[in-house]
Amino acid sequence: MTASNLACPKCERAMDPVTLGTVVIDHCAGCSGIWFDEGELQAGLSQGGKRELRRLSATAEAPGEHDLKAARCPRCRTAVDLIRAPSPTEPDLHVDFCPECGGVWYDGGEVELLLSDSLGGRIGKFFKGLVGG
Repeated sequence: MTASNLACPKCERAMDPVTLGTVVIDHCAGCSGIWFDEGELQAGLSQGGKRELRRLSATAEAPGEHDLKAARCPRCRTAVDLIRAPSPTEPDLHVDFCPECGGVWYDGGEVELLLSDSLGGRIGKFFKGLVGG
């Protein structure tokens, strides 16, 4: 697999591009985190990427040591810190998002938590909660 041009915001390893239909996301094989540019999670899921996302996320046992680590946006790397936000739908889930470019970082195992129950409703509620709507 060819490395992406993005470095993992948590462990600094070069991330690998992963294709979900026509969407290319960035996955870190080191810590199993996944970076989604704005809209990529929803687009990838609508194109049948749920199984691949579960596989990528399942490579981590659970969100762990990297979850609390502060990070910079891999897209806006030099300028913007990611904001850690609790999930309005899953009490054990906190995600990091970039207020500048709209990208979202899921630490290893977090996508699996998000996908674990009633997918469509939870993702919709999650993103509404992030933006305060």
